[in-house]
Amino acid sequence: MDSYKFTDGMIVRWIQKIGADIRPPIQIELDRVHFQNFSNWAQDHHPQLFDRMVVGKQRFEMLKTLEYPGKPTADVVTYTMTERGPVIVVPRRISEINLEPDLPEINDVFVDCMEYFLEVFKGRRVIRVGKVNEYVFECGNTKSLELVAKRFSRIEVPDQGEISIRFNLPDESHNHIFTIEPVEQKRVQAGQPMDHISFGVKLVVDVNNRDVKQELAKTDWLTILGLADDYNRKGVFDVLNR
Repeated sequence: MDSYKFTDGMIVRWIQKIGADIRPPIQIELDRVHFQNFSNWAQDHHPQLFDRMVVGKQRFEMLKTLEYPGKPTADVVTYTMTERGPVIVVPRRISEINLEPDLPEINDVFVDCMEYFLEVFKGRRVIRVGKVNEYVFECGNTKSLELVAKRFSRIEVPDQGEISIRFNLPDESHNHIFTIEPVEQKRVQAGQPMDHISFGVKLVVDVNNRDVKQELAKTDWLTILGLADDYNRKGVFDVLNR
């Protein structure tokens, strides 16, 4: 296991998310008209990501139906409102239908949507921005439970056991929060029985600002997003393969 090396060619699932912490908090049940206005604007300006809205007493989401020739239709949530603030979601690689969707760059969409969001929801300020990259690495027949336990802990985990590891590698200004856990999924492959189990490792990397005492300007958002992109290109593999 010590010599096992993760590479970007092993990534079969990749989802990007950008979220913002907003103060004062948004109350969905009291701001339904504002959410309707925001949804109309988002669908007009970014139809590649948003084509309909789902709203409830404590729920606001926008979705997109992905349709590509020869592929099953996929309905994905691309915008959701949490207790902390809005989150934009862009799938980059979808293993279930073996697809890399042609979607716009998430950083550009986030900045555009966030600027309009603050126009609609006046009096709010952004105190944290975080970019999350969620990956699943295909490990084939390498047992990922053993791989994760031995590489990232000193715990002996039995075959039927479970492990999830979370740690932060912060610098002076930013958090780099990792969550690593083994996954298993049934995959149909040529020459393999129908119940063939494929092992994998799920990795979630969240890069965000540590200081939440001050309001963040647009330039701060862009700095955080740029740092997150740089870190995911190199820093992530330094950690996985150390």
